[in-house]
Amino acid sequence: MTSEIDLLRVENDSLKNIVAEINSKYVFDSIFVKTSNNPDNSLKLNSDYKMEIMIVGYNSDKSYLVAYDKENDNKINLDTLNHEKGIYKYNTKLTNDLNKVFIDVHIENNYGKKVTGILADRIKTKN
Repeated sequence: MTSEIDLLRVENDSLKNIVAEINSKYVFDSIFVKTSNNPDNSLKLNSDYKMEIMIVGYNSDKSYLVAYDKENDNKINLDTLNHEKGIYKYNTKLTNDLNKVFIDVHIENNYGKKVTGILADRIKTKN
């Protein structure tokens, strides 16, 4: 009986180590490969061709992005962005010389690391 208890303790400790290892990493439900061609590609004979290849990991149910505007440090015009295979598409109209973009990022899963933060950008229009 004592040896069984000792074996169960060792097994339990081993499982705790495995769970701790998993929780220290990013865990995704799915991944896919996305390519993006450089807009400067001329596609002419003997010209250079450039592309980016991205490996995208995503969780289908617990990740979301919320785009919004700010007015007096308050969030207004909140819009939850939908994703397709982990790609969130954001569109906006550039109505000012300097346009500000704010997006809350929430990447969550039952296991592994979680990521939350604010993506902020400024887009300056050309005259």
